[in-house]
Amino acid sequence: MELPDLIGFVGVALLIVTYAMLQLDRIDPKGFWYSFNNMIVAILVSVSLYYTPNLASWVIEVFWFIISLYGLVKYFKIKQKMLDTTDGLVYNNTVSRRNGTLDTEAQDED
Repeated sequence: MELPDLIGFVGVALLIVTYAMLQLDRIDPKGFWYSFNNMIVAILVSVSLYYTPNLASWVIEVFWFIISLYGLVKYFKIKQKMLDTTDGLVYNNTVSRRNGTLDTEAQDED
């Protein structure tokens, strides 16, 4: 097995672990790590595809990367909006969505 194949398999392993974590409710699909992991998957699999091209797989990986990047941008916009509207409250370093509303734990700022 050559290095590009190994890199691609690491990407596939990360994809499987991320998907399993999603199904086991261990990762938030609107959170940072889900989008970040998927972006890294797209990059790692694309390295493998560079050395063994397949047009259909390239198309999937390009869209996988773009959609993951969109998810990260959306995550940071929501997080920034929350920080802008806390009015003296500091929220834990996570932003999660449940039932269509933002769900956070507020703490008084010292």
